[in-house]
Amino acid sequence: MVNKMTNQTTPKKHRFNIIDKIVLVLIVAIAVSTFLLIDPFKWFYEEKIIEDRTVLYTVEIRGVTKKDSGSLSEGDEAILITKGADVGKIVKLTRLQSSLWQVNQNADQMIMMRNPEKDTIYITIEIACTYQEGVGYFINDRQLFVGENMKLKFTMFDATGECVSIMEKE
Repeated sequence: MVNKMTNQTTPKKHRFNIIDKIVLVLIVAIAVSTFLLIDPFKWFYEEKIIEDRTVLYTVEIRGVTKKDSGSLSEGDEAILITKGADVGKIVKLTRLQSSLWQVNQNADQMIMMRNPEKDTIYITIEIACTYQEGVGYFINDRQLFVGENMKLKFTMFDATGECVSIMEKE
């Protein structure tokens, strides 16, 4: 269009026409198709595979008296205090004399001293549990993991220990 006063052409204003609408619909269709192919919500509705397994897990309990340590033996039951549920049978028991760190004031150093009245015990427990892929092991709907603090009840005493290993029984 020519402006008669200045003899200059002014640019046409772009109108949203049918070609623009078709291009926009194609771009949206490609984006939706790509989104559906990737399927980012698959984890949400995917069926979780749960399998029965037998595991051996080891619990470290520190500072156990000699009397309590001596009352444990292989074949004893362990019960989880918080749930009141059986968490397996003891299949291996290792007793180590506890040690203490003491500061030597004269030499400005720490010295490891044996504690003859206490033991550190490693209890390996066998139990049937469930395994969920990508999540882990479960005992009575409670997840089992390394580093977990466990309050256990044995025949003669109660103790709190830390799970230090988990492995499947072959």
